[in-house]
Amino acid sequence: SGHAVAATLLGAFETVDGGTTWTLALDPTTEAGWNCPTQAIRSVVFSNNSTLVLATDCGVALRAPGTKTFTLFRTNAQVTALAVSQTKLWARTASSLFCLPDGSTQWTTLLNNGINLPVPNGNDPYSLAAFDQFAYMPSAVPNTSGKGAACMVAIYNATAGTLTAEPVTSLVSGKATETCTVTYLGG
Repeated sequence: SGHAVAATLLGAFETVDGGTTWTLALDPTTEAGWNCPTQAIRSVVFSNNSTLVLATDCGVALRAPGTKTFTLFRTNAQVTALAVSQTKLWARTASSLFCLPDGSTQWTTLLNNGINLPVPNGNDPYSLAAFDQFAYMPSAVPNTSGKGAACMVAIYNATAGTLTAEPVTSLVSGKATETCTVTYLGG
């Protein structure tokens, strides 16, 4: 059997019998005081201490192992992606980045309305990968030639507190391609 959680547009559903039965774990619109605009769960992970973590349209919902009650870290924006690194939990919105160290209940705002890649047309808010010192947020932006797209990765350096963007270059038969696909480790 095993414990699994599914993120859906109608809330989070979980199973403890290998998928035979599913029960509603969280509907963010019905939680007292949360005032979430939708039921949608955008991402789901288990943290290093097995806490269930859900990305909602009003923040990050956390439920400790063996409990039924969720707590909310309010972001006032749709949380689109979560990542777990060696000793941290990471969350992002379209323009902010947050971190929760293992054993802590206090989130740190690393970038607040600050994800502004130095490339046109913004970034892709639906992916996030991280190691303890770095968070990676991909972005596909139009190529200057107008054909295809160039892949960019925004890199947050936690030690320096800086955000940079680097192009990802793909080579096929010795020629640079106009598009690329990226796989995210841990994201």
